Amino acid sequence: ILEYDAEMFAPASMARLAGHVATLLGAMASADGAARLSSLAMLGADERRQLQTWNATAAPRAADETILDLLDAAARDHADRPAIIHAGGEISYAELHRRADHLAGHLAARIPTTNALIGIALNRGPELIVAILAVLKAGHAYVPLDPAYPAERLRVMAGDARLKLVLTDGSTAALPDNLAQLWLDDPALLQPPPARPHHRPLPDDLAYVIFTSGSTGRPKGVAIPQRGLVNLVRWSFAAVGTDVLAATFASSSINFDMSVLEMFSPLSCGGCIEVAPDLLAIAHRGRSGMRLLSGVPSVLRALLDTSALPTDARALILAGEALPEELVHRTRAVLPDCRIWNLYGPTEASVYSTAWFSDGPHDVPPTIGRPVHNMQVHLLDERLALVPAGVVGEVYVAGAGLARGYINRPGLTAERFIADPFGPPGTRL
Repeated sequence: ILEYDAEMFAPASMARLAGHVATLLGAMASADGAARLSSLAMLGADERRQLQTWNATAAPRAADETILDLLDAAARDHADRPAIIHAGGEISYAELHRRADHLAGHLAARIPTTNALIGIALNRGPELIVAILAVLKAGHAYVPLDPAYPAERLRVMAGDARLKLVLTDGSTAALPDNLAQLWLDDPALLQPPPARPHHRPLPDDLAYVIFTSGSTGRPKGVAIPQRGLVNLVRWSFAAVGTDVLAATFASSSINFDMSVLEMFSPLSCGGCIEVAPDLLAIAHRGRSGMRLLSGVPSVLRALLDTSALPTDARALILAGEALPEELVHRTRAVLPDCRIWNLYGPTEASVYSTAWFSDGPHDVPPTIGRPVHNMQVHLLDERLALVPAGVVGEVYVAGAGLARGYINRPGLTAERFIADPFGPPGTRL
């Protein structure tokens, strides 16, 4: 007989607790006398099977695919379609890739080796996208240096990354004097490039390095390989939908990894992006023509408070902060047919690790959801043992999106990226 206060505890929770106690008592009865109580399992067979089901996220992917494969295929298939719209008009896929190839040739002449880290210190606009694609086409990885960031933070990031070169337009005066720079308004860049990129990246080559916020200490440069970026983009095709990605409002700073999906997913499937200074820039546009918006919940709240949220958005991606249930309900009142996503994940796992969405007015309260394609999430105790449902634990992430580690910080990488006791040999958490 199990007695409990029905106003405080749900029957399912208490039944689960009773099962944990029974499992623990069984483990005590069969354990030898030297066993510690803390080492005995409370997780029953049914719960273990449930956890395995939640982590069964395998999705098809080509082992040798890189982000350039996706970008180039989109450019071939949609050459005349607009890739970027901006205040001055629009840029087609053919023009975007022509300009990126041109700049990549100049980069290849400046840095004939491959897999270098190239800083991007540019204001938001079409040239920002051109520069990022050029870095990838030249066989390198990009490192965002948002000109709006404080000077000291930019100097720290540039120094920690040991950048080979920075692409800039002069909008950032905070870069170290001894750092090689290539200004995009240099007249020499108008000439035909002296070299032609010939390197095609491999899945384990780096695509980008984004520095963490530094809220828990010194900012760390997270090194994301091509395979992690491709896994994110492929997941977005299936989950968010290429029809929604077809018109994306790209409003996140490139130093914030939400920008990765905003840029690469649409441009890898023939979609169009509008590069904006921030999400608030969409205010008072009524019907904006943008199907996908993304940002943090606090900015969404500001748009709702001023009745400035466009009414034609078909999907809204929220991340970076906890998503309150009341904010979902307020948004649903304005956008009754919009899919509201709550996405979660550390920068160290290629932007997003888990996903939850709301498609209607009667959904359960938002959670961080379940793992995205080819990712696994475990809730573990201090012994790296699985904890039962309802028990506090630490979130560990594994799978195809895992970063290579922290750039130029091998000790911290070894501390944070550990052997995965649940995966194949050689995999990490």
